[in-house]
Amino acid sequence: MKNKLIILLILITTSVCAQELSKEEKQEKLFLEAEKYLKRNKLKKALFKYQFVCGTYAPETEFKRKANARIDSLLPIAQKKEMKKWKGKWELKQLKTDMFDFKKIIVKEDSIAFFKNKSDSIAARIEKIKTPEFNHKNFLNTRSVVFANNEVWEFNVEKHKRKDRLFVKLKTDSEGTSYLILDHRHMIIDRKERKKALAEEVRTFYTRIK
Repeated sequence: MKNKLIILLILITTSVCAQELSKEEKQEKLFLEAEKYLKRNKLKKALFKYQFVCGTYAPETEFKRKANARIDSLLPIAQKKEMKKWKGKWELKQLKTDMFDFKKIIVKEDSIAFFKNKSDSIAARIEKIKTPEFNHKNFLNTRSVVFANNEVWEFNVEKHKRKDRLFVKLKTDSEGTSYLILDHRHMIIDRKERKKALAEEVRTFYTRIK
């Protein structure tokens, strides 16, 4: 019995050591997967794979160094590609926040104009588009912009019944306070009620005018 316990302990120890040694192998696998996405022009998927290679507890290897370099060069490209989707004139269709109530937004190549009313020709606020400085310790985000007063906003375009919707969110205010949208609909026990609740759009969004 004693010998069996010793053998079992050796097997467990060997298994744990093997798992520790396999971190580099797993890192290499993730890097190669990212490279495949990049070759297929799946830029965002490649970026997120590269970030997994550079995880907090990732070993310091050549793969991590290369992945960090890939992120630095590819992130600005992905951000510009994302921003092209925002360009145009948008009007408010659903307001689900008390942090702003702009009725119209016009996004140009390098600026975003906010209007209090749909009929206004003079913007209540105009901000230059600037992407936040990327910290390799943070999660990748291609949809955020930072304004002159240090506010961080997120813009995202999604298709709904073949029409574009621009979802707008104030993520961090000028004082540095960050905000999250809490969505507990998945926790509704009754299946029919949960399905009904999930069918509703709970985010603030705009639709394209032009």
